[in-house]
Amino acid sequence: MKAKIIFSLAFILFLIVLSNSPARSDCPPGWEEHTVTSLYTYNYGGYYFSCYFTIVYCCRWNNDLKSVESIIDAVYPLYNSMCWIFITNWGNFRDWVHETVAEASSQCTPPYPPCDDENNPYYEIQIIAYNCMYFKNYQPYPGDDFICKLLRCDNQTNYCKKTYRVCMDYSVNPPVVRRILISVEPYGEPQCPTTRPELPPEGDPRWGQYWITNCFAEPCQ
Repeated sequence: MKAKIIFSLAFILFLIVLSNSPARSDCPPGWEEHTVTSLYTYNYGGYYFSCYFTIVYCCRWNNDLKSVESIIDAVYPLYNSMCWIFITNWGNFRDWVHETVAEASSQCTPPYPPCDDENNPYYEIQIIAYNCMYFKNYQPYPGDDFICKLLRCDNQTNYCKKTYRVCMDYSVNPPVVRRILISVEPYGEPQCPTTRPELPPEGDPRWGQYWITNCFAEPCQ
């Protein structure tokens, strides 16, 4: 009972804050922009490497459906663009990005409901990953180091949607978040080629120059 009272008060406070929080201009109207930085570990040539990546995403809370939607907008290494060329399992990396955004989506929702709540035992988290992305290597400001970002292409209508269910388990101390993936749904075929562009090798002078690649799509799975 105490957990439900705390949850109800926190939910009301969240709605008050949400109603007074304007959306960022680089997200669709009614959406908020957030970032999350996390450590990705991968195997390259039998050795394990780790890189910090920052993920930019837009999100909005649907109070009627008790669901949060998040659009992945950009991904980039925090410190060194060479992290890109050592990723060999792109499916694993994509799944990690989706899981990271799903976890970070708590920034866009009221506190998770108790898992034993008979009326509303969970929220849904919907991760929207538009099919087509491209790489952009550029200087954010004159004199800055070049950075290579993976960005979503414009004017897309087709995407891959992953849906999770999430709740807070108060039966353990401390309480833990329970989140499960319940569906992966493709919405339309990719509107761009499925061949990933080849990035310059390590030490190539092009990493210190401006360039962009064509849009390319990854499978929805």
